[in-house]
Amino acid sequence: MADPLQIRAARDTDRPGVVAFLAQLQAHEVALHDTRKPADHDLCAHYVSDFSARAADQGGAMLVTLVDGQLVGFICFWVEISASTLETEASNRCGYISDLFVAEDHRGQGVGQRLLDAAKAHFGKDPSVTRLRICTLANNALAVSAYERAGFKPYETTYEITLPGPRPKPS
Repeated sequence: MADPLQIRAARDTDRPGVVAFLAQLQAHEVALHDTRKPADHDLCAHYVSDFSARAADQGGAMLVTLVDGQLVGFICFWVEISASTLETEASNRCGYISDLFVAEDHRGQGVGQRLLDAAKAHFGKDPSVTRLRICTLANNALAVSAYERAGFKPYETTYEITLPGPRPKPS
């Protein structure tokens, strides 16, 4: 019996579904942190264009997953290159997962793990990439739990404080 789950490169025809998924992800993150903009179709469409172009330009991909032909998730990743003189070459060139989403009714069924495995397989073909990183909001317990189950471990932690008082608006 054929596997009902299929992972493949995203096509132009998948774009509306990916934008809709990103809007769901954005709405979830808006509830978690005040730095996130409200989910808006145009904003999400622009972001999808940005990250899919970056993936194409930087040795990555945007993949979608389908179950019985129905779009149920996506992942986008690329090679991230930095120039920190304090970090190793392997740390300065790593695989980076920018976004991962699985439709709510397909969570807990291994779909996210299969998408992560596809990203690992992609980077496994590039001997210059020996690390894979993914970021999430610190209080996104669902994502933190899923990434830790997939073998990811904390790498860096960013702390934030909101400065008091009236602030000038950026120009």
